[in-house]
Amino acid sequence: MDHDPRKTEPARLRTILRQPVARLGACAAAQYQRREAEHPAVPAQPLVAVLPGDTPAAGRAAGFLLSTLSADPAALGAVGVDGEGRVQPLQLALTRSAAEQLLAAARPGRGAGASARALVTTLGEGLRRVPLSPELHADIDTTADLERWQRRSPRTGGSGSVI
Repeated sequence: MDHDPRKTEPARLRTILRQPVARLGACAAAQYQRREAEHPAVPAQPLVAVLPGDTPAAGRAAGFLLSTLSADPAALGAVGVDGEGRVQPLQLALTRSAAEQLLAAARPGRGAGASARALVTTLGEGLRRVPLSPELHADIDTTADLERWQRRSPRTGGSGSVI
């Protein structure tokens, strides 16, 4: 039996569901509402994940960063670090207050035009550096990068297509 959100969700959500582009957001909102109903004593801390668009495993890395951040109440954010110790600022999980701090740091007259790498340093000691395996931070900029990733990635089985 298919779930019909029009029968169980608030009218506001029904309106959103009629807009195809907003369906994913509506699904997330519905999941949040269900989570709140099922676990009202567990406070939900708003978290933000930053994902690089050219990194196939960015979603898995984001899950790892979000888990790390959630487990450390003193942390403002968690940033991925590659095998050579370089911060990967586009692989980032933030608390809401840290996201607001970064936005403020990037305002004109402050840090407008600064690199993402420079901006994340404004979080200071609240930023946790999280080592990521090469697969989790490998980006694809060229055809050669794509072919290399396809050969190495267990998600492609060496077939050249994601499974």
